[in-house]
Amino acid sequence: MTKILFLSVAVVHGLIHLLGFVKAFNLASVEQLTQEISKPAGMFWLLAALLFLTTGILYVLKNDSWWMVGAAAVIISQALIISSWRDAKYGTIANLILIVPIIIAFVGQLPTSYENRFKSEVKKGLSRYSTPELLTEDELVHLPPPVQKYIRYCGAIGKEKLHNFRAEFQGKFKTSPDSDFQDIRAVQYNFFDEPTRAFYIESSMYGLPISGLHKYVGPNATMQIKVASLLQVVDAKGPEMNRSERLLQFQYLKIVDSKSGSDIPL
Repeated sequence: MTKILFLSVAVVHGLIHLLGFVKAFNLASVEQLTQEISKPAGMFWLLAALLFLTTGILYVLKNDSWWMVGAAAVIISQALIISSWRDAKYGTIANLILIVPIIIAFVGQLPTSYENRFKSEVKKGLSRYSTPELLTEDELVHLPPPVQKYIRYCGAIGKEKLHNFRAEFQGKFKTSPDSDFQDIRAVQYNFFDEPTRAFYIESSMYGLPISGLHKYVGPNATMQIKVASLLQVVDAKGPEMNRSERLLQFQYLKIVDSKSGSDIPL
C-alpha cells in the first residue's frame, strides 16, 4: 500500500508540473496558474516533471538510484513552488510525502546501514577463500567413529572442504503471540574457517521497512533491528547473547555409539 501511494504521488505530482511548462510557453490556457512563469522557469517545471516520472519508473524497476533522482526532483520542485507560492503552495504536501521514503532509502545506502555492514562481513569472509583443500581420511581420525562413518557415507572424502554456504529464506513471523504474521525475507552466510555467521533480515511494519542484522563473529554475537533505517528497536548483545549463539551454532548433536551406547557430543 505504501509503495502504491509513493508511486501514485510521484507520477501525479510530476504530471502537475507540466502545467508550469504549458503556462510558460502559452501552449494552452492554464487558469489554475495566475502568476507569470518565464520560459527558463518553464523548462525547470518540465525538468521536474520528467524527474518525478523517471523516479517512478526506477522505483518500479527497483533500481537503486531512484532515490537520487527523486531527491533532485523534490529540490527543484520545491524551489519552483516557492517561486510561485500563491498558486503552487499545496505541492509542498506532495513533496513532504515523497521526501520521507527518499530519506529512508538514502540512509539505507550509507556504509553504516545494516545491509552494507552485512555485505562488508560477507566480502571479508569470501576474501579468505583461496585454493580449495580436499578432505582426506587422515583428517577423520580424531572424530568419533559414527561421525567418520557418516562423512564417508556422504561421499565427502576426496571432495573440497566446505568453506562457506549461503542460504535465502522467505517466511512469516510474529512480534508477539497475539500479533498477525508478517512476511520476512532473509539472507544468511556462514563461514567455517573462522566461525562467522552474518544474517540480514528485511520486513515491514505499518508500511515502514524493517531491517535487521545478526552477526556472530568469533566469540561475540549481536542482533540489531531498525525501523525505516532510522529507529533502532532491538540491540541485543553481551554475555547472554553470546551464550545463546554458541548453543545455536555448536549445540550438542547426540550420537549413540552402537558399540558403547554412550552419547557423544560434537
